[in-house]
Amino acid sequence: ANVTNTAALRVLLAKGDNGAAQFEWSFGPGSTDLLTFQVGDQSAAVFPTRVSDSAITQGSIHMFSAVYTVALGGGATAMNDVTLYQDAAAIASTANNNASYVAMENLTQALTIGHRAGSQFFSGIIYLTMMVAGILTAAQQVSLKRSFNNYFSLAL
Repeated sequence: ANVTNTAALRVLLAKGDNGAAQFEWSFGPGSTDLLTFQVGDQSAAVFPTRVSDSAITQGSIHMFSAVYTVALGGGATAMNDVTLYQDAAAIASTANNNASYVAMENLTQALTIGHRAGSQFFSGIIYLTMMVAGILTAAQQVSLKRSFNNYFSLAL
């Protein structure tokens, strides 16, 4: 994606509405340009996040990803299981856990690309979006980056 520098939430990929009723998760740069992965537990009405420690690169094409491993067991410390990436390199980030978080719920909202339930529209250009039903390793992310570089004639 090529992210436009704006002071607004810019969702790359999400599943859920903007309120507590149907929110499952969202991924993209927040209003302060920090890359954010957020999950929701509807039963507990809590929404833990993993947020990059510094702003992402904007104004040029980059590859952004989040990997949720559940290696440490999820639940109250679920965000400890998330790694954020830019251009296939893990970036420094902070887990904002919630002791009341148990798990996401499988709700009825559709997966959306470039917005969350008709708002928080992405500002910029999304060239390619992938959602993988598995845990991508760092080596697999590098392999994808090489493929993207070849296909789009980039040098990420």
